[in-house]
Amino acid sequence: MSPAPFITSWPAHAARGESLDELVRIYAPELTLVTAALDLSASDRQALAALAASAPLFEFAKETSPEGETLEFALPWMEAHAGGSVWLRHAQTLVALFSDLFEAERIGARLTLSNKPMCPRFHVDNVVCRLVVTFSGAASEFLADDDVRRTLLGAKESVVERGGAPVHRLEPLEVGLFKGEAWPNNVGRGVVHRSPPGDERRLVMTLDLL
Repeated sequence: MSPAPFITSWPAHAARGESLDELVRIYAPELTLVTAALDLSASDRQALAALAASAPLFEFAKETSPEGETLEFALPWMEAHAGGSVWLRHAQTLVALFSDLFEAERIGARLTLSNKPMCPRFHVDNVVCRLVVTFSGAASEFLADDDVRRTLLGAKESVVERGGAPVHRLEPLEVGLFKGEAWPNNVGRGVVHRSPPGDERRLVMTLDLL
């Protein structure tokens, strides 16, 4: 079977913004995915890429507050790599944004440096909304609503995408807000997504409402 094509145009339920301020569009009923790119300097991009390339593989999860102070506990996993402080600065900015957007005081943060897909199969999350950003490596993939056979979601070895359906992919450093099944009145419309295939090292952070 040939791989599904990647296309740059997005379906109507997904929107790309020009700045992080536009992530507020996630409250639009017709949208289930809204993204915007992090504006990083060349030196910050290089530091994050170097961190992903050389730090030991790890998975870190911690509850945090709007200030993101507990994220500092991830730094030892990075073995004092210079990219750690760069990641922390941008991660705390995103935690503050996520908290403000949803008026949340408790946030679940997860940071993973992996060389294999964390969620290799297309699936939908039973959450209200999840922030996903890939700081280095290939970013998350998703399907258009019309290309999903939702009755097959969760079935073992099932192929949920319709034949020939294109796969959409975020860019590295593109912040995505993914509505899940627990968003009010969103049952049957949660974004169907997966980690990209391959063994490339990926530095990925997710934020969830607790």
